[in-house]
Amino acid sequence: METITKAQLDNLIKKAEAGLEAEYTLGLTYYNGAADGVPKDDEKAATWWQKAANQGHAHAQSFLARLYQEGWGVRKDNVTAYMWFSLAYTNGVKGADNEREKLRQDENMTDTQIKEAEKRCKDCLDRGYKQYPFNR
Repeated sequence: METITKAQLDNLIKKAEAGLEAEYTLGLTYYNGAADGVPKDDEKAATWWQKAANQGHAHAQSFLARLYQEGWGVRKDNVTAYMWFSLAYTNGVKGADNEREKLRQDENMTDTQIKEAEKRCKDCLDRGYKQYPFNR
């Protein structure tokens, strides 16, 4: 690999950060249908938030958890929702732990489901979020 300057490194970091934020923002745009000519589309929101969540974007993880919890744009999956709420909380989203507990109680999640969600969370962290399956 060739050597790069500090300025080139800073530029590369800036581009990488912009990409991640752009994915998250696109998710918000589709979720809200906020732009002229862009209708609300939960499936597209899920696609973009999944990309950002898989790179550790905490707020994308929290929003993605909500989609799985409700079955908006994805197949309803409480175990996956619990996992994403756990990851969001681990990454600093205040209130994600409360959302996770509310999900557990409201959906009467079993100990087996909670253990599976916790296993997925650990696996996801151990792999650095790489290639986590996107349930549809």
